[in-house]
Formats: sequence, structure tokens, C-alpha cells
Amino acid sequence: MHRFKYPSLILLALLYIQSCKEKPLDAETIVSRAYEAHGGKTAWENIKSLSYQKESKVYDADGNYRVNTLQQHDYSMSPSFEGTIKWEADDTSHRIRFSNGQAQRIIGDSLVSSATVNTSAMETVWTALYTVSQPFKLSDPGVMLHYEGTEVLEEGQEVHTIRAEYSTENDNHTKSDTWWYYFDVNSYLCVATLVHHGTTRSYIKNLEYDRSTGIVFNYHRKGYAVDSARNVLFHQSEYFYRNFKID
Repeated sequence: MHRFKYPSLILLALLYIQSCKEKPLDAETIVSRAYEAHGGKTAWENIKSLSYQKESKVYDADGNYRVNTLQQHDYSMSPSFEGTIKWEADDTSHRIRFSNGQAQRIIGDSLVSSATVNTSAMETVWTALYTVSQPFKLSDPGVMLHYEGTEVLEEGQEVHTIRAEYSTENDNHTKSDTWWYYFDVNSYLCVATLVHHGTTRSYIKNLEYDRSTGIVFNYHRKGYAVDSARNVLFHQSEYFYRNFKID
């Protein structure tokens, strides 16, 4: 009666060991952990208003300084999205106002009545919102996520790589771009992104973070034009995000 005792114990032990093995990581699991690392998706979705200041420095392919822009961004996130972006250029005030699904460009005291300008203004708003919302926009409807495994970035950081594909076939996507998000394997913070749009690729490193609101926002970023192998062609831009306020 006891001849099955030890084989049974061995089988139970094997089943226990198998059940304890960690399931293979997938894109959704990594993105979920990244949300928690950046303050939590519930906290993000409960934001009713968001404001911050953005300083942008842009350079040309020869490393020459082109422009420095200081913008004030103010957004109402709920119950519907509305926003204003304000800055000064050539001693003239510029403003983009977004409301009821439409964007308007105002220069000085004059409303610019041009379909091309308004389309560009709309794109400016969506780009700004997407950038400041990273990584929380990764679960938007229609985004195709793919886990590409781990790799080591140039600075020696080991990261999980997530590829996110966007298509204008989806009503909420304005471009058919491919993004790569690089999440630190230990902290799950987003340490860099790569975007391929058209014939160009931009690689942006997140160097410092702002934790003043409970949400982890990017504070200092540097952008580079790169080739298909992510080799740097030239330093393209630098950004500082300051004075975050949420309600």
C-alpha cells in the first residue's frame, strides 16, 4: 500500500515548483508595472486639471543653437479635455486654445483664420498632451503593444523594450507612428523613448524626473536624431518641464 508514497510526493513537489515559476513577462504586465512606478493609473485618471511650464531648446544638424521657447501649458482633463498653450516669440504673444474638439491660434490680439494653421495648432496640442502623459497613454484604444525583451542602453541601463504601434485607421490616432519605450528593469521608470515617423527617428532620453505631485513626470530630457540602429546623428533638442500642478 505504500509503494506509491514517494512518487506521489515527488509529483506534488514538481507541481508546486512549476506553479511557483514566474510567468513570462508580456507587454501588458510591464506597462502595468510602469504605471505603478509613475504614480498609478488610477491617480492619473483622477486628475481634473494639469499645468506646467516647458522650456524647449532646439539645435540644427551642425549643432548650432536655433531657438529657445518657454511655454505655459494649462489643461482641463475632466469632464472634457480643454487647454491653452501660451508663449512669447519676437516680442509677440502666441496662444493656442483648444476647446470643443477644435484648436485656434491667436497671435497678439488677432485670431488666425487659416485651416492650415489651425490643423498645426491641433497637432501641437495632441503632441504636448501625449508627451506629458507618458507612459499612461500606452493603454489608449487601438495601441498595439509588443514586448521585445530586454537590452542594455548606451549608458549601461538594462531595460525592458516595448514597441507601441499607432495607426490613423483608429479615430483617436493622428499619426501612423511606431514608438519604443524603454523601462528600467528594476524601477520600471521610463528612461528613454524612440519614435519613428516618416523617414526620421528621434531618440529622447529622460534624464531627471519631477515627483512633486505624486505623479512621476519628466523634468529634464534630451533628444537626438538617430539612424535605424539608434546611432546618434546629432543632438537635436533639450527640454525642461517645471512647476507641475495637478488637481
